[in-house]
Amino acid sequence: MPRRRHPRPDTAPPTESTPTDATPPTETTPTDTTTQTRTSRQTDPHRTCLSPRVRGRRARPLASALAAALALGAFLGTTQALPARATLPVEGGAAASSGAVAGAPLVVAGANPLAPARIYADPISLASAVGKVTSGTTQQAAANIASVPQARWIAPTDGAAQISDYLRGAAAAGRTPLLAFYGMPDRDCGGYSAGGTQTPAQHTAWVSSIRTLIAGRRVIVILEPDALPAGGCTDGSAALATRLRTLASAVDVLTRDATTAVYIDAGHEDWLTPAQAASRLRDAHVAKTRGFSLNVSNFYTTRNEVAYGQQISSLLGGKHFVVDTSRNGAGPTATFLWCNPSGRLAGSKPHAVTGTPGLDGYLWIKHPGESDGTCNGGPPSGQWFASWANDFAIRSRAAGKL
Repeated sequence: MPRRRHPRPDTAPPTESTPTDATPPTETTPTDTTTQTRTSRQTDPHRTCLSPRVRGRRARPLASALAAALALGAFLGTTQALPARATLPVEGGAAASSGAVAGAPLVVAGANPLAPARIYADPISLASAVGKVTSGTTQQAAANIASVPQARWIAPTDGAAQISDYLRGAAAAGRTPLLAFYGMPDRDCGGYSAGGTQTPAQHTAWVSSIRTLIAGRRVIVILEPDALPAGGCTDGSAALATRLRTLASAVDVLTRDATTAVYIDAGHEDWLTPAQAASRLRDAHVAKTRGFSLNVSNFYTTRNEVAYGQQISSLLGGKHFVVDTSRNGAGPTATFLWCNPSGRLAGSKPHAVTGTPGLDGYLWIKHPGESDGTCNGGPPSGQWFASWANDFAIRSRAAGKL
């Protein structure tokens, strides 16, 4: 099945820009010189699963990821001993802000969950593991990428002990966990990241089991990347309705805790129209959540995604949103490739934004360096793509983005 929308005729390959009021004090935000009009969206009402965009995240136990890292190190001839638990520094040092105390209310009317939060940099991520079993350019690239706080993706194959260990690590560091739930039935519509639970009931039970681990903790959740925009993976309205009900059930479970901030993934600017996205979000019970996420695992510019998000927000009574900026520093390619496109850059590092209506901030949800799938020379989805990661890190460092 096609994996992307056709490129819009009214857009040129853009470069990333960040709204001028969102510049954090520790990074330089480029000036966007590309003006984009947004009058055409190339939607096709007869094809609801054209472009499953979330690729490259391992939906597998951590042990498999570490095994892959060790295999990579052995292949490169640089395998080193891997510590039982890595001690990668987290962003901003070890001191915890007063707003990062476990159990403190995270979701308060009018409050931005990202404002008091400092996202946890998982010290046993795949990038961190690769950095510890390799050397030279590969080691430096992996370490650079691992130093930026990113989402911890969880799937039904992940054990409670692994997730609990991650949560305890975040609490000890005084940081906020960022979890991407990725277990929807017919996940990725059978694409490179296929898998997930088997039935809606199993999905609800799985989400409920995770809730028992995160209840009472300050946690930010990205709910089921791809699931809402991909619809039911068929042309049938019944399949779409079932998927939206499954999302709604997950929202109902997770939002029982005032300390859990939920963002339902809504795709990106070239997938659904704002009206389509808003309609599906309503059916998924977005009213109970903080809002929605955009650009997960994709490359669209921050400026355009913010504008798109504001259109959706205006249809939802001002619901808030976040944008994945992990790989959008150079914008998309001229042909809008989504699977391991070369020449990409890191975007803005994770931080809260104030003064931009609807926008809560930027997050790194996708893990740069992990393959989008067996395309453009990449290994299977979720495995470390060393040559891509090396190029990404070198370019991003040169541009002052990493």
